[in-house]
Amino acid sequence: MTTYSSDYYTWTKEQVKRLKLKQFEQVDWDNLIEEIEDWGKSRENALESYLERLLDHLLKLAYWDSEKEYCTRGWKAEIRNFRAQIKKYYGKILL
Repeated sequence: MTTYSSDYYTWTKEQVKRLKLKQFEQVDWDNLIEEIEDWGKSRENALESYLERLLDHLLKLAYWDSEKEYCTRGWKAEIRNFRAQIKKYYGKILL
């Protein structure tokens, strides 16, 4: 049996296999729960970052007149990108 700390990738494959086979008594529950909690926090932090960056670029586009001539195209591209990322990863959550 592979341990969580020695070979993470193999450990994840083993946990998935055990869950699929309903071998619940062999699942490394403590580490699996920790991973799921960390994954959720990571997704929440990523969403917050995308939203902050989107708002930043929307505000620049609306109010930063001295840079508009040079930066509008790039800001609009970034806005499209952030919106696409939010929709791709979080669309179902936000709708």
